[in-house]
Amino acid sequence: MPLSARDVSLPSPESIELAQQFFRKAVEDREAMEILIASDRAADAVVGFHAQQAVEKFAKAVLVARDIEVPRTHDLRFLFDVASAERVEIPDAVQSSRWLTPWSVEFRYGDEIEDPFDRAAAIDSVRAVERWAADILVAN
Repeated sequence: MPLSARDVSLPSPESIELAQQFFRKAVEDREAMEILIASDRAADAVVGFHAQQAVEKFAKAVLVARDIEVPRTHDLRFLFDVASAERVEIPDAVQSSRWLTPWSVEFRYGDEIEDPFDRAAAIDSVRAVERWAADILVAN
């Protein structure tokens, strides 16, 4: 159920600043991902890492903007579950980006990911989450 204006308290100036910082860092990861994809020389694990990091930071920007405690996790499903539990509306295109979780920090160090990495789907996922986060930050 979408929130009405009276259901949402205004975030503090500190929360707004932190949300914007998460957003800026997410944009940096998205840009790095796009550069790596365009060069066609980077390993999928490196591209996937930046895609996952972008989605994670966009999601954390939303949590902060909505004055929700940000858990220390790289698990995108968990981040979206926290947001949903706090009545943040999450579009299907955003929810579906959770497939990027295996490319988080933990998996960069030794674990092999058997699923093929779809670079076009990564771009679509990251951009969908960026639009969602931008809409929420602008509304605050």
